[in-house]
This record gives sequence, structure tokens and C-alpha cells, in this order.
Amino acid sequence: MKLVDNEVPNEPQRFQRIYIYFAACKLGFRAGCRKIVGMDGCWLKGPIYGTQLLSIVGLDANNNIFPIAYAIVEKESKETWTWFLNYMAANLCIGDNGWTFMSDDKKCLIKAFNDVLPCVSHKFCVRHLHNNFKIVGSGDVTLKKELWAAAKASTIKRFDDYMKNISKLDLDVATWLNEKKT
Repeated sequence: MKLVDNEVPNEPQRFQRIYIYFAACKLGFRAGCRKIVGMDGCWLKGPIYGTQLLSIVGLDANNNIFPIAYAIVEKESKETWTWFLNYMAANLCIGDNGWTFMSDDKKCLIKAFNDVLPCVSHKFCVRHLHNNFKIVGSGDVTLKKELWAAAKASTIKRFDDYMKNISKLDLDVATWLNEKKT
């Protein structure tokens, strides 16, 4: 937990953020999950309106979601993601090899990844990419089908074929997607 000084003199410190990681999740993840981790943040509502919930989940042997850790932070920024990633990296004993992290393509998260975990593989979630390229291109159903087909392609040749189809449908979207390669 992180506390900050209160703006009001002579008052106790104020809550800023908290990281939660249960021992059972740590043991379960290490015992039966692959080194594939998904990360995302979302707004919280109610009495703590305006704060963010950051979470990381893994995939177990049955492809089910396995919760690993979460944090409540004051906002989604490079600073809060760096803070969260540092705790997570220490808890999971992340080495340089074999780890894949998947997230949306928020600039603050990418910068935090480059600072804290520069040697791991960082990929983008296709659902988030699709939602974001609707801004750049179109919401065309055919384009969406080609994107998902490319994501599911089991060979490089098939992936390249689907990407060529996307280029034919909308060159701006294809260019934008190619810039997202990591």
C-alpha cells in the first residue's frame, strides 16, 4: 500500500494505491499455469469513483483464466503501471526467457513495460486492436473477420495472406496494424 502526505497540515497520510497478491494465487500460478499473462485496467465506480483497477491474469492448463494480482490506483499512468509491474515482477520471479504479456496498446503501459520488463515478449490483445482500429479505419465486418483470421493463423504464410487481404480492404488499417508489431 502506498500513502501520500495529506494536503491539510497535521492530518494523517492519505491512501493512494494498493497492490493485492494472494499466496494461493502465487502458488497456483507457478504450479499449473503457462507463462502467458494478460493485463488490463478499468475504471471503478461508486465511492471510489475515478480510480482504476489494474489486474493481471494467467491461463491455466485448461485455458481458463487464473487471477494473479490486482491493484487499485489513483489513475492509469506510466507511474502507476511501473509501480504495479515492479511488484508483479518481484512476486512472479520473472526472468528473461519464455514470458509473454498481452495487453491493450496504451502508451503509458508500453513505456512502463520497456522500463521494468524490457526482455519479455509484449503482445497486443486483438479485441483491443480491433476496437482501436475502428477509429483509424472502418468498422467493416469483412475487415474484422480478416483481422481475427490473421490472429488465429497457424503459419506465417497464412498470416501474411490475411494481412494482404486487410491491405486490399483498407490500406490505412493495414499500415496501422503493421506499426503495432512488437
